[in-house]
Amino acid sequence: MARMAAGEPAAMDLLYERHAGVVFSVILRVVRERTLAEDVLQESFLRAWQHAGSFDAGRGQVRPWIVRIGHNLALNELRRQRHRAQPHHAPDALDPGHPLDVLADPKPGPAETALATVRRAEVDHALGHLPDDQRSVLLLYAAGFSQPEIADRTGAPLGTVKSRMRLGVRRMRDLLREEGAG
Repeated sequence: MARMAAGEPAAMDLLYERHAGVVFSVILRVVRERTLAEDVLQESFLRAWQHAGSFDAGRGQVRPWIVRIGHNLALNELRRQRHRAQPHHAPDALDPGHPLDVLADPKPGPAETALATVRRAEVDHALGHLPDDQRSVLLLYAAGFSQPEIADRTGAPLGTVKSRMRLGVRRMRDLLREEGAG
């Protein structure tokens, strides 16, 4: 990645050779159209080239990073298509035949399972960088507690709980963006 950030084309070739197959399979599973998946794949590696300097090996491996870029771009493409196809109607993402019906698939494939594992690791990593008070309210909220219940449980005023949640979410968003999660 350092060589790619320095502008060495051979480094890009190596990245593509090692990871294009996995990235393509994730993208194809999302967009379900080979030609479109190929376009998104090219855009993914272009984006990796442009942002190679932001890659931090201390935060994770290259494959999950490039897979995440491809997946996010594929989802963005689906959103663009949906917007173009029906600008005045927001379709139900779970309607049969809708491009996003892949999200309703009860049996994720290996690519989705791998991506979910990567995303979980990213979220866990980001949570680990939050102050304890912010992390605890976010974990309680994720466990299904309402903000007033969290205030009762922690003994903190409701306004403090809301502030901690807002700050924690903002910090996690920033951390995940730094990692390329979009």
